[in-house]
Amino acid sequence: MVLAGSKKNPAFLAPLAGWTDKVFRQICKAKGAAMVYTEMVSAEGLQHGNDRSLTILDFDTIERPIGVQLLVADANAFENTVPLLDSLQPDCVDLNFGCPVNKVTRKGAGAALLKDPDRMVTLAAVAAKMSPVPLTAKMRLAESEKQTLEIALRLQDAGVQAITLHPRTVEMQYSGRARWDCIARLKQILSIPVIGNGDIRTPLDAKNMIDHTGCDRVMIARGAQGNPWLFERIRLFFGTGSDPGPPEWGTVLEMCHSHCQKIIAHYGEIRGLKIMRKHIVSYIKGMPHASEFRHRIFRQTEWAAIQEQFVIMKKALKSLEFIPEMTSELANGTVPDH
Repeated sequence: MVLAGSKKNPAFLAPLAGWTDKVFRQICKAKGAAMVYTEMVSAEGLQHGNDRSLTILDFDTIERPIGVQLLVADANAFENTVPLLDSLQPDCVDLNFGCPVNKVTRKGAGAALLKDPDRMVTLAAVAAKMSPVPLTAKMRLAESEKQTLEIALRLQDAGVQAITLHPRTVEMQYSGRARWDCIARLKQILSIPVIGNGDIRTPLDAKNMIDHTGCDRVMIARGAQGNPWLFERIRLFFGTGSDPGPPEWGTVLEMCHSHCQKIIAHYGEIRGLKIMRKHIVSYIKGMPHASEFRHRIFRQTEWAAIQEQFVIMKKALKSLEFIPEMTSELANGTVPDH
């Protein structure tokens, strides 16, 4: 399935390294994400039987439609993943041509391929012929808009069936405004679906991107961190014209707690406690008492003790008063800085 969702449910969850694991994907799916993607996984890691790479590709039927995002630098590596992809049968395979991280680009993968479009297109053409499921691609801006459009046209001719554009350059990383005008011009020249990505944090942002660019769907990345309700809000907004707005803090805390429980159940306590920290930070950003809560949580080494802190925080939110033992610890400087 290349283009899941609909005009009334246009939001996809982006592939986010370190974030879009099975737990988070299922939460976003339950909240209305029209399509989800695995974390970026290295084709080289898969062909060498890397356990972490294989774990990334683990998904359940309830997550469909789901795309596997593959980081690959040469056609041979892709060919070696074909048997595994054939057995998994994701709804699509998405080639990563946009990751700007140095440890990826120095190996000639991700956004590094934007500087070698011939190799990129050759890779895409081989992958399109070999892939057991539809092939799509996600890319950033090349050195110029003209080059970006030329590359996208060549990818289309090579057999790529949809393109997601994050309209920032490698140098921009995640700073500055995404250049939505580039998405609009891409949509004008391609016959395959175009998915817009970048700076979507509200339902109105999603509508404005589609109205401004004409893109077929939108992909949400950082806007979903600690905010799975965004998919539900977008679906309601596009379906009814009404946005229920963000949830109350008590609801956010409940979701945060539930997410952490699922992480612990999935990964085990030791690994789960490390993974859940970034999720907690995202959920409670802007919440009353967030700093105190975060410091108290990060001091704990056992899940049972952390759950007690959720109970304390829940009471604090209801009373809207600072709990003396929280503030006194901060004042005395006894809370370590993590």
